[in-house]
Amino acid sequence: MIVYCYDEAGWFTGEMPAPIDPVKTRRTGEMSYIIPDNTTTTVPPKASGLLPRFNIETASWMLEVPPPPPIDPLEQLQAEYDALILDLSFRTTLLELGVN
Repeated sequence: MIVYCYDEAGWFTGEMPAPIDPVKTRRTGEMSYIIPDNTTTTVPPKASGLLPRFNIETASWMLEVPPPPPIDPLEQLQAEYDALILDLSFRTTLLELGVN
């Protein structure tokens, strides 16, 4: 049995085989599986440009526009630093040319 995984916000993260429940399987004589937290047996839909997101309240998938990737704080600082250096360089050039 395949289960479909989602993160704490409900976004689809992949699939995996469900682990077998040995106690219940032995007790009932039928194959039983453990459904881990943040997984479902419901197959997520697919659509170009959209990502599946699981709604825990309705136990169903929805297709949504994916969120923007998180901004790396170091990359943000580097971009701000680069902009300041560029601005300083521009101002220095203006001063050297005698432009106020």
